[in-house]
Amino acid sequence: RRLLDDDDVRGELTHRFRHVLVDEYQDTNRVQAELVDQMASGHGNLMVVGDDCQAIYAFRGADHRNILEFPSRHPGAALYRLESNYRSSPQILHLANASIAHNKARFDKELRAHTADGFLPGHVRCTTEEEQSMFVAQRVLQLRDEGVPLDRMAVLYRAHWQSMQLQLELGRRNLPFRVHSGQRFFEQRHIKDVLAFLRVARNPRDELAFARVVSLGEGIGPRTANQLFAHVQSFENPVEGFRAPSGLRIAGKRGAASWSAIGEVLARLAGAAFEQDVAGALDLIVTRFYDGYATAAFDNGANRLRELTSLAELGARFATMDEIIDNIEAVRAQ
Repeated sequence: RRLLDDDDVRGELTHRFRHVLVDEYQDTNRVQAELVDQMASGHGNLMVVGDDCQAIYAFRGADHRNILEFPSRHPGAALYRLESNYRSSPQILHLANASIAHNKARFDKELRAHTADGFLPGHVRCTTEEEQSMFVAQRVLQLRDEGVPLDRMAVLYRAHWQSMQLQLELGRRNLPFRVHSGQRFFEQRHIKDVLAFLRVARNPRDELAFARVVSLGEGIGPRTANQLFAHVQSFENPVEGFRAPSGLRIAGKRGAASWSAIGEVLARLAGAAFEQDVAGALDLIVTRFYDGYATAAFDNGANRLRELTSLAELGARFATMDEIIDNIEAVRAQ
């Protein structure tokens, strides 16, 4: 931003780029808007495309005033309204027009449909995410029974974590589904990592889950993971092996600290205190180990930790670890 305050630099750029076009302008922040204005300051050939009524990214720094104040910052700018809609039915656009009419600051517009009449949109109030998911799943079943193929139905949501409860509900009802915004929630790496802790706590002889958990530790490779698994299995009660000092010698200098932390978490999870406290178990995994791991291992560690918080909230709805694992397995089997 400050670089463009230099007359020579700004002059060279505005001479090189004679026309500036910005799409999704309602999602720009203040600094981006200032950069765009400066880039076009030498010639005034600036065109922005956007919709003030689709400004939904304020939580990421977007400022809808950029598009609303554009005419005042650029006197003489022409405004072209694209009001013809070729996707939605008149009923949906009627609802949209009525909704945006309440916006205090906006450009006047009237969306017009070019499709045939459709069903009236419904407004359903649900008090919990579980109730909402149950309603959506029941509606899917109802439409299927009325002859609507499953591949002609879609469920839209704002953030990926919001699909978690719905995916569980669809799994319970044996309804197949596809996720088009990335991986299914329960197929994501961080979710599978944390659930692997629960699997080992419930069954210390689960070698695949054990290997996944131990491999998260710094300085622990596949060979050491195999040795640690054999070490744990050598105890009559494998849970005792999680805290046994002999495991630290197997982990070696590089992996001792990691194995100590992982073993402590596993030992506590296997105790009676978390037998019927799934949310507490998930919180323990994150706070005592996975928080630091996610921050170091992922570029978007904060987002993944937020999803794990949502997973813990979901865990509160299950009576035991076995119950949440069984329900998630049903979803993954779809």
